[in-house]
Amino acid sequence: MPRIPLTPPRTLLTRIGAWYSRRTYGKVLDPGLAYGHHSRVLLSYVRLERSVAKWRALDAGLKHLAVMAAAARINCSWCMDFGYWEGHELGLPTEKIERVPRWRPVRCSPSWNCWSWSTPRP
Repeated sequence: MPRIPLTPPRTLLTRIGAWYSRRTYGKVLDPGLAYGHHSRVLLSYVRLERSVAKWRALDAGLKHLAVMAAAARINCSWCMDFGYWEGHELGLPTEKIERVPRWRPVRCSPSWNCWSWSTPRP
């Protein structure tokens, strides 16, 4: 059971958020319902998500894989499930999406943070 109830007050802002979530993702997502209890938190989160969506320095597929790697690192199962769906929407190959949790650090120069696509040793 979530610590924050997923029944926010029905304000104009939460109704607009629910409409947008249904239009974009097909249903109202739980994080949006949790943020709906505090309008400033909800607006700040929406502003953050919209600004991140505008970043163009990385290829969209690579950016998505990096976000999924962070979700795998913190063991967020919801984030991984949603990332899998979002990866399909972006047209990423299924095998590439499925290998994200198996990324591992590789030995390299101490000044570099290197990653490998190989699977971990048994």
